[in-house]
Amino acid sequence: MKKIIKKVLDRHQNSQGNMASESFRDMLAVEIACNIAEEAKENRLTIQMWKGYKPENENQMELFDD
Repeated sequence: MKKIIKKVLDRHQNSQGNMASESFRDMLAVEIACNIAEEAKENRLTIQMWKGYKPENENQMELFDD
């Protein structure tokens, strides 16, 4: 997941984006979320694969229904 986020941030490294701007942060968040979702679809990532994830509720719903 870190690689996905870094890739999005690298695409904006030469932009004049203002991190103090709510709209710029929203745009980055949406782009990062879309890239993570696309990667999850392609590779069938589960929440258990996320580094450091410890379920609080063992009955938590899965990200995808088969």
